[in-house]
Amino acid sequence: MKKKRPNDRPVRDWFGMGIALVQLITAIVNAVFNYQLANAREVAAQV
Repeated sequence: MKKKRPNDRPVRDWFGMGIALVQLITAIVNAVFNYQLANAREVAAQV
């Protein structure tokens, strides 16, 4: 078992993909939260 492998690039790619995925999920959660907040404000304004 060697520590330095010539093919450690896929690991880095997976790491970058994971970061991109987390950012995407965060963006979606933010969008949903903002949307619900806007709806709540409209409902409060109607009442």
